[in-house]
Amino acid sequence: MNVHVPAFPLRGDDGQTSNFQILTRKIPQPEAVIGLVGMGYVGLAISDAVCPAGFRVIGFDLDEARKDREGLR
Repeated sequence: MNVHVPAFPLRGDDGQTSNFQILTRKIPQPEAVIGLVGMGYVGLAISDAVCPAGFRVIGFDLDEARKDREGLR
């Protein structure tokens, strides 16, 4: 199997700050955007836990019917 792993920059736009440092600065504000793959029992529970704290959540799920059932947009 041939798997392509895209290059992920280890530094922020300024070339000095690490992505870890950027993320740890964004979490307390809450400026970080949380991406969830799968909006089943676990994904919805995580979303329900972090949305009230002010985080923006982007969820992905292949099941279109789940989106309609759960009232997701």
